[in-house]
Amino acid sequence: MNTSRKWLFIFFTAIGLTLAGCGGGGGTSATTPAASTVSGTAATGAPLSGATVTVIGANGVTVTTATLPEGTYSVSGTFTYPVLLKATQAAPAITLYSAATAAGTANITPLTNLALMLNADLPSDLSTVERTWVATYAAMVKQTNMRAAQAIVNANFSARMIAVELTPTVYDFLTTPFLANGTGIDFVMDGLLFTFDNAAGTVGITLPGTTTIVPFNSAINTTGITIGELSAPTGVQAVAGNAQITISWSAVAGATSYNL
Repeated sequence: MNTSRKWLFIFFTAIGLTLAGCGGGGGTSATTPAASTVSGTAATGAPLSGATVTVIGANGVTVTTATLPEGTYSVSGTFTYPVLLKATQAAPAITLYSAATAAGTANITPLTNLALMLNADLPSDLSTVERTWVATYAAMVKQTNMRAAQAIVNANFSARMIAVELTPTVYDFLTTPFLANGTGIDFVMDGLLFTFDNAAGTVGITLPGTTTIVPFNSAINTTGITIGELSAPTGVQAVAGNAQITISWSAVAGATSYNL
C-alpha cells in the first residue's frame, strides 16, 4: 500500500469509528422528547371558532392549529413541558393565554388567562412571558403555583360555580374538558365580561352589556380549596417574586381595571 492510500484508509476508518460512536445507543433519542398531544377548548363563554392556537414548548418547539367551530383544538409535537398556549381570534379581537405542565387537556379561557396573571412564577404582563418563554419563564413554572393561582380564581367566583353545580374547592378549569354550550363553567364565563390588556398586565371584569363592576380580590382566603393534589395554604397566594401582587381597581371607560 503506498503512503497516500495508507493515509486515506486511516482517515476514512477514523470517520467510521466517530460516526459509530455517535449512533447506536445514543443519538437524538436521549434529548428529543417523544411526540405528545395537548387539546382542549378555547372559549370566553362563546367558543373561539377559527381562532389560531399556538403551543410553545419549553424547548422552543412551536406548533399552531385552528380551532373547530365549537372552539376545540388539538396539537401534537415534540414538546418539553411546561408549554405556553395562546388562542388568538381576529374578530372580535381576543387573545387568551394558558399553560400546561403535562400532555392532555389544557383549556384556553379568560379564567386560565387570569390564573397565569396571578401565577407567582410569572409577571402579569403575559406578552413578555410569551416573548421570553423559552429563555426565562418556562423553567420557572411550577404546577403547585399554577394551582394556587387557580384557587384564587375559584374562591372569587365560587358562588357562580356552585350555582351551576360545580365544586369550587376542587374544580380544575384548566384541565377539565368542557363544552362551550352555555352550561357548567361555560355558563359561568357567559356571565362575566373580561377585558384583558396582556401587555400591561391588567384586566377589567364587568357584567356583560353593563358597566357593573365585578369585584375581584387577589388576597382572598383560599383555605380548603384543593385543586388536583394541591392543598392550598391559608391566606394570600398571589406573590410575584418576593412581593405580594395587589389588585387595585377603578372604573375605566365603564369597566374595571385590575392592575395585577
